Amino acid sequence: MSPATDEPDVVIYGATLAGIMAALRLRLRGLSSLILEPTGHVGGIVAGGLVKSDPPNILAALAGLTRDRFFGGIGREYGSTEPQYRFEPKVAERVARRL
Repeated sequence: MSPATDEPDVVIYGATLAGIMAALRLRLRGLSSLILEPTGHVGGIVAGGLVKSDPPNILAALAGLTRDRFFGGIGREYGSTEPQYRFEPKVAERVARRL
């Protein structure tokens, strides 16, 4: 948030993985954001325990912040240096909250 106004540059509705990645990208570009999540659940469906996350078949799709920060963060939770695509929902939510 800008020090003069304490208002964010962008407001994001939903602490889904997409919303969290948008906030992270904004921060890396020097902008501030505020994520509003009406349910209190962080991480969206990928941290909800109802889906299995498989890496895509297209190698180019494995690049970027989602792989490095989210799935890489999950890997680090399990002691690996590689992104992890099979995980417990509580681990995914913990990583999402940190981001």
